Amino acid sequence: MNPQANSSTQSQAGAASSYQVGAGKAQQAVAQSVSLLVQDAVDIQRNLSVVSSTAIGVAISQYLATTNKDYLDAIDTAQNVLSCVSNNFEKIGVAAAKTLQAFTDQTDASGGGLAGQTNGPGSHASPPNL
Repeated sequence: MNPQANSSTQSQAGAASSYQVGAGKAQQAVAQSVSLLVQDAVDIQRNLSVVSSTAIGVAISQYLATTNKDYLDAIDTAQNVLSCVSNNFEKIGVAAAKTLQAFTDQTDASGGGLAGQTNGPGSHASPPNL
């Protein structure tokens, strides 16, 4: 066998392997960023749910004590906040899943060879269904 051809083949294999490792690390970084985004959205949802629920409880209490209709408006506003929070959480989850899937598809298409492989404990090659 030609020594130069053998060296060239080994060099190409090493480059492909390095690319796969780099692509795997990049995919893990994107997955981690998406995960943090979703965790932040959960925190926001939890916090606004607590505030809205508290506001509703206070408004109901005040309405029963005073029969002032302004407290009914406060209840409606707090319920609208809860609805918006839920809608935004869904949008964030869908966008996060699409981002991760697009990155995975791009990595697979460019020869990263990551389809169906895990890149370590707890990592996934495709996003969970949201």
